[in-house]
Amino acid sequence: MLTLLTDSVMVHPVHRKMTARLLRQIASKQFPPAEEVRLSTARYTERSWYERELRQLFRKRPLVVAHSSEVPAVGSCLTVDEAGIGAILVRAKDGRVRAFLNACRHRGTRLVDKRKCHLTGVVCPYHKWSYDLTGQLTGLPHRKSFSSLEAARRRLVELPVAERHGLIWLLADPHATLALDAYLGNIDEELSALGLGEHVLYQQFESEHAANWKLVVDAFLEAYHIRGLHKDTLARFFCDSQTAVDQVGPHLRAVTGRRRIVEGLDLPAELWPVREMVTPSYVIFPNTVLIAHPDFISVVTLFPLAPGKLKWVHRMLIPTAPADDAAKRHWERSAQLIEKTVFQD
Repeated sequence: MLTLLTDSVMVHPVHRKMTARLLRQIASKQFPPAEEVRLSTARYTERSWYERELRQLFRKRPLVVAHSSEVPAVGSCLTVDEAGIGAILVRAKDGRVRAFLNACRHRGTRLVDKRKCHLTGVVCPYHKWSYDLTGQLTGLPHRKSFSSLEAARRRLVELPVAERHGLIWLLADPHATLALDAYLGNIDEELSALGLGEHVLYQQFESEHAANWKLVVDAFLEAYHIRGLHKDTLARFFCDSQTAVDQVGPHLRAVTGRRRIVEGLDLPAELWPVREMVTPSYVIFPNTVLIAHPDFISVVTLFPLAPGKLKWVHRMLIPTAPADDAAKRHWERSAQLIEKTVFQD
């Protein structure tokens, strides 16, 4: 029997509507036919296509590059090198996260090497030019030797960045504007309804794999593979190939039917415990996949390292930090199942 969940596991009305749509399809046994799409293998194997993706997708679109908890306090710093971006994220004194190119304005020397650190300012290791947490040039040895230098024009190159839904979104083009409202469109409100910003980071997994990044995104676009690939893990929880999908601007929204969805036929729609019946998910273009499991959320980002190589980053978000050993054991079991077993199948 389905459990009537409380509002602590939140959904948006659109998830309820999509659940109803999927239930109608299951009850009638009538499903929309899949459209055939053929693509050249060059899109997955050629270096020129990979470089084009870096230029046009990964440096011209907002990307999820961190969780807010990775830069929790003033001076918290995180370097971002995925997709050749080369940036520093730092939380400034006003509480805002700022992003800069990881390069000194003197000779272009890399400023910060560590993945994570704490800064009171940024000092170039080469000639000791120094900058504050807003990117302003504040000091350099032998200042009088640079009589024509205007400090205001030698600020670190700032990149557009936004913090929303507990995630940090970066645009790697210093001349562009990060219009996240327009970019996310309707799914902005839907991510808020999932309570994404109130979740906390339980664990983060990173690994590299010999595959084109788009092939992994493709796997999240359908449930056709579950019965085969995940026969020993997820298959017992999900229906066979039952998914409803919508395109929302450049993004995709989906709900995948869980085994217990048919029990919803005996309940009024307003009482449906949606996340026991379906798993809502999103592909946020180009490279972020968000999956709302029954009691936690996975945020997966995929970065190309070469035509046949990718970096996988999985952030497991839970509603609240574990308060006791029992909660820790529960979340550790969930982490082991989803990351070590399912995602690595």
